[in-house]
Amino acid sequence: MVTEQQKNVTSIEQNSKGRQSRRNRQTGNEQASTPHERVEFSNPEIEVNYTLHSQEAIRLQQRHYNNTSRSLFTLAINSTHLERLGGKFKGSIERTKKAINDVLAGPEKEIRSGINALQRTLDDASKNGNISEVSYTAPRAYNIKVRTPEAMRLVGIFKNFDLLHMLIDRLWLNNKFNQDEVDDYKTRLRDTIRNMASLLERHASSTADEINENNGQAAQEQEKKATPKSPHSGDNQQEAVANM
Repeated sequence: MVTEQQKNVTSIEQNSKGRQSRRNRQTGNEQASTPHERVEFSNPEIEVNYTLHSQEAIRLQQRHYNNTSRSLFTLAINSTHLERLGGKFKGSIERTKKAINDVLAGPEKEIRSGINALQRTLDDASKNGNISEVSYTAPRAYNIKVRTPEAMRLVGIFKNFDLLHMLIDRLWLNNKFNQDEVDDYKTRLRDTIRNMASLLERHASSTADEINENNGQAAQEQEKKATPKSPHSGDNQQEAVANM
């Protein structure tokens, strides 16, 4: 014969098992609904270590490198997005690459030509007398991770910009350049880098505008398809004409 105490124990055990079963089901549901963790892509990159010596190069690196690098990244992403849309956007990747190349090629050519010209001037001056080396009081080291060929070209532009200024400073300190020549040269070079950064930023903004415009048009078309046409619209128009 089952006693009242045994009934109570059995009831408690059943309730405990029921609660445990519910907890197990709840835990299982939570685990099933847990979103997958984002898998990080393994992208190729090059770690570039370099030092800028001239104050002009350090200043422009601080002001323009990050923004210009971000513009290059935006152009790569947006051009790929536009290319996938097809239609009038087909060929966006190639057009973007050409635009970037045209923008970067200008400063590259100007700075390279300047380095070659001043190096010849320095070599000629060295033949006619002693030309002292130049040092800098607060050079700055940089460590940058590069993931695109265009970003590597950008690093090269800033490094050569610094090299060109070192040649200018050396010729100036050795009395081979006067102050006006130095100021004019440095101003022109500074404007070249600023124009490069501005052009790339405008290109990036333009591709973003194209994407936004396309998204807006697609949304309007989708809205038209989703809006049901009133079955009485024709009757209302006929009634309005009859009452005129």
